[in-house]
Amino acid sequence: KVKVEEIIRRSPWAVEIVVSERIAIIAVKNTNNGYAIIDKDGKVLENVSDLSSFSHITVLNGVDPVNASIGQTVPLTATQLGRVKQIVMTFEQMGDNGYRDKNFCLAVSAIAFDSDAVSILMRRGAELRYNANEDSANKLFALVSFFNSNEEKRDSGVYTVNGKDTSGKYIVVEAQN
Repeated sequence: KVKVEEIIRRSPWAVEIVVSERIAIIAVKNTNNGYAIIDKDGKVLENVSDLSSFSHITVLNGVDPVNASIGQTVPLTATQLGRVKQIVMTFEQMGDNGYRDKNFCLAVSAIAFDSDAVSILMRRGAELRYNANEDSANKLFALVSFFNSNEEKRDSGVYTVNGKDTSGKYIVVEAQN
């Protein structure tokens, strides 16, 4: 339930250990028809039979059911785990909204992977989609920035990136379903 952030030598006889609490933010289907609850680093914090005890948690879809014990890193592929970490990190870094820890879950309802296609369903109703096979960090940054800047677009619609403008930034457009 805790993560060692840093170990500082204070003297030849003393050290300071800086820890932080691991926060449950993502649920992944597990092989016993329940869910593995993980933190932003992919560490399994608990296994549960259902999500009734979580008022808000982000559900990860489009991955094979996992089988992991508490304390292990969830057994996703390196690509899938990397994408999860990238999504969480991008939201944490974005704007005034402070999508850190549980605030991430208050904003993001579900994440789905379908090969290189990534879909992020926001709790307000909008969906952010992008192809993660190249330049995924900048595509995601453009989509989250668009979401933050356009209050009127947050309740519905599917948004994706469509090429770059003259300055090299991705253009966000409403996708046709």
